[in-house]
Amino acid sequence: MRYYMRLGLPAPIHGPARLHVQHRPGQDAWTNLSGKFGIGPDHSTSEGGVSGTSGGGAGWQMRLAWYECDAEQGGPDERGWAPGFHLYDFQSNNPKGHRYGREQPPQFERWGQRAGTGGLLYAGHWYCIETELKLNTVMAGGAGYLPDGELRAWLDGRLVYEQTAMVFRSLPLVNPPHQPSRLRACRELGVRGLWLNWFHGGQTVNTVDRTLFYTGLAWARQYIGPMVLT
Repeated sequence: MRYYMRLGLPAPIHGPARLHVQHRPGQDAWTNLSGKFGIGPDHSTSEGGVSGTSGGGAGWQMRLAWYECDAEQGGPDERGWAPGFHLYDFQSNNPKGHRYGREQPPQFERWGQRAGTGGLLYAGHWYCIETELKLNTVMAGGAGYLPDGELRAWLDGRLVYEQTAMVFRSLPLVNPPHQPSRLRACRELGVRGLWLNWFHGGQTVNTVDRTLFYTGLAWARQYIGPMVLT
């Protein structure tokens, strides 16, 4: 899948944009400067997909994640976004050894692991984003899955992320009694749709206005590449 994305130029962000929030007595936090973005394949359900519930027979999604740098040390990362796949959602529903949100460090999902390319995105620039998801094999018997899934990302035509031997789904399906208001998993948990997810957080409200622009969406079963103007 390929599309172009630009983060709109925000108002200047400085220290006070990160606020100290008290959820309840004894439980407090600083506001997040992170969230989810992008367009990705999806088979989320009412039983699984978001908030740490992806994987297994419950459902899955492949949102992208962003983390803004506000270290205020004057370095080149300032105000940049560290992008990646939101693999945090793959936790206890997925088989052991593939619970990426618990068993892997945060760097496992981040782009820029190939010579540093794609490690940061900046506001005001158009980027060509391409992602490839090869779902792992599933079967009715045995463990219900094979660890042969693959995940890749390209930025402006350059490979910035690649992981193989991954697991995103397994059988049997989580199959609760039918309720008209709830969405169940179906078939073998293949791609059911595309999800444009633009989300802040997290556990706190957004303190900064942000705008994203998208164009040039294309979906295929093989690598597409950036648009060529003639």
